[in-house]
Amino acid sequence: MPATPTDPTHDALAQARSLASMLSTPKLAAGLGAMLAGQGAPEDPSVRGPLRALRWLGPNGEVDQEALRGIAARLTELRGDGAVLQVRRVESMPATHAERTALSARIVRLAWERLGSPRIITEPELTAALAMLASDPALVRRDAVDAGMLLRSDDGARYELVDGSPA
Repeated sequence: MPATPTDPTHDALAQARSLASMLSTPKLAAGLGAMLAGQGAPEDPSVRGPLRALRWLGPNGEVDQEALRGIAARLTELRGDGAVLQVRRVESMPATHAERTALSARIVRLAWERLGSPRIITEPELTAALAMLASDPALVRRDAVDAGMLLRSDDGARYELVDGSPA
């Protein structure tokens, strides 16, 4: 499901990511702290601007508690077994080979676990499991075979996860 501006899960993740990024930048963390302490918005536009991305934070440091509770609830849902129902599948793979292979490996591991970690599975089973997680299951499957994570039978009908392959 594509993310939309009104997608609450996507929004909660974006807000959490923004907050974590800001807290890891001393200048922004200090500005946020000043706002939360009731000292108003920082004068410096390079601080004031990014802080506007926190939609739960008012212009003078007031906190929208209801919005924060909603974000916290969404993030809690993402920690549960139903998280896969809350997030969209991978629609495009990274451009670099190393990043794409690493993501493909993660997708294959997750799909394999969801299938009950069988020793060997058929190509249609693997493709269906990968399609739940990525829009191009054939690319993910090829990456995993090329990286040595999956062994493919000579006829391409069966796949086996290699023990000790990179996660």
